Formats: sequence, structure tokens, C-alpha cells
Amino acid sequence: IWVGTSQGLGVVREVSPGKFTWEGMRVETPPIRSIYEPEPGLLWLGTESQGVVRLQFAGDALTDPKVERFGQAHGLPYNGGFNVSWAAGRVVFS
Repeated sequence: IWVGTSQGLGVVREVSPGKFTWEGMRVETPPIRSIYEPEPGLLWLGTESQGVVRLQFAGDALTDPKVERFGQAHGLPYNGGFNVSWAAGRVVFS
């Protein structure tokens, strides 16, 4: 389970039916407002204050993802907060 926190992206894993364990932080980012995973290993994070972050994990590893940050320099209307979601067959930001 992906967890958006005020410090970045964390992971909680189910270790047995109904029992979960915190596996720790994976990436430091500005506070996360939304998370969308269009396919395994690819995450879009909407932040509260610094645009959108795209993470790509290699294979089954949940560590050391490729991190790309998007803001006004990439065509977003401003560098502030965004939500990410799925609409009309694609990832959208609002």
C-alpha cells in the first residue's frame, strides 16, 4: 500500500491477513496530496506545493526509483499543488 505523507512516499505491506507493517519511506518529496498508479511500478504523485512527481520503479524492487519532477517549466500553469487522477484514458492533473 502506497502512503503519501508530509515527508514523501512510504510503503505499508500486508504480512498476513489483516496484519500490516510499515516498511518505511521510499522517496522524499513535498507533502503528497494524491497518488495514482496507472501500471505496476509507475506512480504519479500530486504534491501540495511543488507540482507533480513521477516515479518509476525497476521490476519488483520498491527502492531507488527514477524520479522526475514536473512544474511550470514543463507546461503546468503554476508550481503549486496538484491532484493526479485518471480520466478519458490518461493521467490528468488538476
